[in-house]
Amino acid sequence: MGNLRIGIRLSILIAIMLLAVMIIGFTSYVGLTQANRAFTEVEESVQKQRASSNLTHVIAIKFANLVHDAHLGVISLDTGHTKSGGH
Repeated sequence: MGNLRIGIRLSILIAIMLLAVMIIGFTSYVGLTQANRAFTEVEESVQKQRASSNLTHVIAIKFANLVHDAHLGVISLDTGHTKSGGH
């Protein structure tokens, strides 16, 4: 390589640097795509958990209201049982 002209050596160096930059860019693109996919999955999971938590909260409030109404005598135990989904 010592007997090559300086222009050829610089061209080879530029080609190697360009190839390295392209490899780094491709690797970064693939990594960001995978990270985006993983983030989307986590976001969907959090939304499902939030919806489940909200539903649990609503059911708990309705059940507490039924128990409270039955305790006060506003509704009978049979009516409360029917409203709570019992058969």
